[in-house]
Amino acid sequence: MKTTHWINFLVVLGLFCSGCGGGSAPDGFPALCPLIIVVQNNGQPVDQVGFQLIPESASVAWGVAGQTGSSGEGTAMTSQGTYSGRGCPAGKFTVILTEPARLTGLEITEEESRRMTQAESDAHAAKISEARRNLPKIVPAAFGSASSNPVVVDVAQETRRIVLELSEY
Repeated sequence: MKTTHWINFLVVLGLFCSGCGGGSAPDGFPALCPLIIVVQNNGQPVDQVGFQLIPESASVAWGVAGQTGSSGEGTAMTSQGTYSGRGCPAGKFTVILTEPARLTGLEITEEESRRMTQAESDAHAAKISEARRNLPKIVPAAFGSASSNPVVVDVAQETRRIVLELSEY
């Protein structure tokens, strides 16, 4: 179940990031409410957090996802196939968040990478992977699974912004 959510998230996020969309909405595509998700930690914006909104009804053909920018804000995008629309359908959703990609201090330039042997490159990649595993987590573990997540949001036409304060969880 958890793997399915990650796959759905990556597909929807890929469509969002690649700029796919346009044209007419597919049959059955829901009406969308403008929605900004704001992610903060101790009142400070959190950059590069991926989010996915899982609807209460599991029998939908669309997905809602996005990613925060430097202001901690991200626009919800609803996608179905290659069509993507700005906003979120009305309803109740469980919020799934993913850890932001953060630098480890071990990153190297493309030129440095080209000069490495395969063994050096593999060793360097292992160091970065280990460093990332040891970075302190920002997103509470409960946000990683729809079944354990404490946050359910109710999106209505008048809902414009939902603020998620990570320090409360």
